[in-house]
Amino acid sequence: MAFTIMANLVFGIKLVEYKNITSSLQSLLFMMLGSFDFEALTQGHVILGPMLFFMYQCMMQFFLLSMFMTILMDVYADETQSTSTEKLGFNSFIRHTASETFNKLGNTSKPSHKNKDISPKDSGLSTDVICKIDRAMGEIDIYGKRLEF
Repeated sequence: MAFTIMANLVFGIKLVEYKNITSSLQSLLFMMLGSFDFEALTQGHVILGPMLFFMYQCMMQFFLLSMFMTILMDVYADETQSTSTEKLGFNSFIRHTASETFNKLGNTSKPSHKNKDISPKDSGLSTDVICKIDRAMGEIDIYGKRLEF
């Protein structure tokens, strides 16, 4: 608003674009977008014309750059916040996949020993593997609960 009033006071008598406050504001907004007549500003006032132009351009560029950086930093902060493991869904995915695997292993019938390469003691191997997987899932669940905030 200060630049608008200053432009109106300095150029209002000589330039039509700055004859009142609203037209001064409009002219300054157009100036910020790059539509300006530097020669007319210089003819309006030899010293204050160029000084007003450069000060206004520097202030507006700084203001717009600050707004842009604030938006970028806000979005970056939102994206880099640590998310809980429940939001990621990793634990539920592991639990779901492991339970499906357990169900598939539990629903299989006892292996027939038609193949002579497999001994009867190897059939106990699948229950040992199931116990180890179940224990690992319990540890993952405990670890996931510790990471939640």
